[in-house]
Amino acid sequence: MTAPPEANDEPGTVHASSDAAALPTPLPSWRDTPTRQAILSFVDSVTDPASPDYVAPDARLAVFDHDGTLWCEKPNLVHLYAIRDRYRELVRTQPRRLTGRLWRALRTNDDTLFDSYNRWGDWVEPLADALGVPFSDMDEAAYRDWMQGWLNRWRHPRFDVPVAGLVYRPMVELVQLLHEHDFRVAIATADEAAFVQLVSRPFYGVPPELVLGSSFTAGQPAADEKTAVRRGYHPDSFGDGDNKRINVAAGLLQQPILVAGNSDGDVPLLEWVASAPGRTLPLLVAHTDAEREYAYTGRSRSALEAARTNGWVIADMARDWETVFPTATSEQ
Repeated sequence: MTAPPEANDEPGTVHASSDAAALPTPLPSWRDTPTRQAILSFVDSVTDPASPDYVAPDARLAVFDHDGTLWCEKPNLVHLYAIRDRYRELVRTQPRRLTGRLWRALRTNDDTLFDSYNRWGDWVEPLADALGVPFSDMDEAAYRDWMQGWLNRWRHPRFDVPVAGLVYRPMVELVQLLHEHDFRVAIATADEAAFVQLVSRPFYGVPPELVLGSSFTAGQPAADEKTAVRRGYHPDSFGDGDNKRINVAAGLLQQPILVAGNSDGDVPLLEWVASAPGRTLPLLVAHTDAEREYAYTGRSRSALEAARTNGWVIADMARDWETVFPTATSEQ
């Protein structure tokens, strides 16, 4: 259920469910398994001044991946649905901006091209071709307006819920618990940072400036514009794999003590937090629930192997989560 807009919200702002707004017990959507106990033990130990593992508030940094860690990433990344819909607008109005294969795919309603972006190991071409082109020459305000409108109207093809219904309720509760214990919580994503920044505060309470991700070089302003910066379409930074760790180190100037991820692209960041002195928590979300969400190991086999080998905490969706989404979802 989408929470009602607050008085100072901008028009069209979307909100996740407020079910976890006032929690009577910590992590109520987590089953009482060793995973939940490990998380609570970690939080207690690093925030209790009497504990030998105590960490001062200014050193309590937690970093979360986004797609597949904080919200659903199947059957495709949410952002790719927005990209597809924007391309279908362009195919009617500005076809010269499209590459040949995208033009053909859109004219024939062939989604396999977009589907492949979720599987490719080399994301440089998708970033330039799929994510950059459709919004190039927009300024940032126009981009945010278009994307916010899309976020407000799109619904998931399987669950028939808006984007607010795709956040993982247990992970939102974990973020809230960390905030309550004076953690600084950031998001590090392979997705474009500008997209995730639109949902980071209303969904997770994470301010946009604490979202790190992929980006594009700025384009040239139009001749009659003095201050507006238009979006380019050449990738400037990509936020997966080792780049994710680099982005966190350079952008936040601090090593986290908790990292949550779900894929092979999160392994460098998980290894980094695991190697830090003192008590830390590398947390891997495992997608094992085909009935309530999806069961898959694509792009996570190395992460699962590393977690089992190194004793990282694994959040097994089917085993550890009493509830997955803010509201009940079902096949339509």
